[in-house]
Amino acid sequence: MQWEFELGVILLTILILVILKKSNEKIYKRFGLAVLAIFLFEYFTHPLWINSNLQPWAYLYLDVSWIITLCWADLILVSMAIGEYMMPKAKEWKQFLSTLALITVSGLYLEWLFLRLGIRQYPDVIKGYLASSIRIGNVVPIIELMYIPTFMALIIGFVRYWEISTNVPKKAIKKQSRGKKK
Repeated sequence: MQWEFELGVILLTILILVILKKSNEKIYKRFGLAVLAIFLFEYFTHPLWINSNLQPWAYLYLDVSWIITLCWADLILVSMAIGEYMMPKAKEWKQFLSTLALITVSGLYLEWLFLRLGIRQYPDVIKGYLASSIRIGNVVPIIELMYIPTFMALIIGFVRYWEISTNVPKKAIKKQSRGKKK
């Protein structure tokens, strides 16, 4: 694979961050949290797939690619922004579910793209397991309908938890730690 894919992902990430900065002043924090969560997820689950055909500088550890991490982070940032824009006054759980639905649909397409470009492959053990599975578009295993929302729910939860936790004013933390006065 040529370097155009990697460069395209980097430029797309910059564009997304610039656009989303207009509606969310803390987008860089959200981006950092998403990248951290995705990287941890990719690191712990990397035996489930083989990321290949990227430039050597696109890998952080073994076949864990920061370019693929950026792709998933972009997907999460845009999905969260759409969910918040479409339902600004909705309860957190409704925004969460709408974000998760968007990520599931677009994540299936992203996985299909990775497989078609030869960036993602599955080890023989996983191929054997997936051989009997129905495929979406004759490429993406239907099991991804369970896998993507499950792991993305964990990642979105991680991002939102740390966004909320790090936005608590220090005075509120000090008051809570003292306990109630009698």
